[in-house]
Amino acid sequence: MNNFANLPPDCTKSQAATLLYPGLTFDVALPQPWVDEVRAEHHFDVRPHIVWGYPSASIFGRPFAVSQVGQDWLDHQTDKWLADQQAEQQP
Repeated sequence: MNNFANLPPDCTKSQAATLLYPGLTFDVALPQPWVDEVRAEHHFDVRPHIVWGYPSASIFGRPFAVSQVGQDWLDHQTDKWLADQQAEQQP
């Protein structure tokens, strides 16, 4: 669990990602189609709260939160996705 409260108040997204995810290759620029989709579907601007990280052996990457707001949003989306998957499997 990340401790966003321990981040310096004036740190950048890059500094936050470096502190929160040591050794992770990341980009502060996000895939524009994904940003546009999130904004259109969820009315949420992910740009201040997310970096795009590339865990080892991943060429596509995925979002990583650099704020509690970003983590809460990702958690909500994950819960929603899991519920949708379970609903699709019901007869």
